[in-house]
Amino acid sequence: MNKLLLLLGIASFVQAEDAPVELDAPAPVEADAETPTAGGDDISNPSPVEADADADAKPDVSGDPEKPATTDEKFDMALSNIQATHPEKAGEFEQAYHAGKDKEKVLADWSNTAIESQDMLDAVDELHAIYQVMKNISPEASVEFEQKIRDEKDPRHLLEYAHQLLLKSLKDRKAQIEAAKEEMSAVTTILQYVDIDAAHQVFKDEQLAEDPRTRVSEAYDKLLESLEKAHKEAGVASMS
Repeated sequence: MNKLLLLLGIASFVQAEDAPVELDAPAPVEADAETPTAGGDDISNPSPVEADADADAKPDVSGDPEKPATTDEKFDMALSNIQATHPEKAGEFEQAYHAGKDKEKVLADWSNTAIESQDMLDAVDELHAIYQVMKNISPEASVEFEQKIRDEKDPRHLLEYAHQLLLKSLKDRKAQIEAAKEEMSAVTTILQYVDIDAAHQVFKDEQLAEDPRTRVSEAYDKLLESLEKAHKEAGVASMS
């Protein structure tokens, strides 16, 4: 990885790798389907031998721990990660694994690289999530964020910066929302003396809007319209 601009794409790639779609998965067995029993047609009273066979064929694995990954599965996972984060080392790792007699030892020898690779990909996922939030709450800050990652090679170095930028953006957004509520509340107060119906509408908009900032301009339009109407009715000359 030479530029972190590629990391968002890598995050999508990793997620896709972790969640394969099984197009040819077998259909589930019907719950009430009858399973034929070997040794006779009468299945109401199976023989002790048949009962033992059934017990052996259907062990209770509800309490068994998850099956551990095989050595080859560990290698495949480590190689995939290393190819994404350390492509210059991936070939060396693959060659060492296939040439080595003790494959577990090869994995152990490369464990530091594998751990570093996983840490980097975890950082990519986190940065990707932060970027998605930033695009929604602060498009301007998200542009700054995207520019920052262009020059950084190790995503882990950006986590503290990303957290601080996200925190600042969240605080700014909260302050802007509170300011918008105050503006709409002031408009409502004025409209109570000018146009009570418009006052009710602005108050309703303030209460129901997910983001009152999107309704401030409309509230001012209502105020302007109501003031011009009131001035006209009172015979006050227009200021425009």
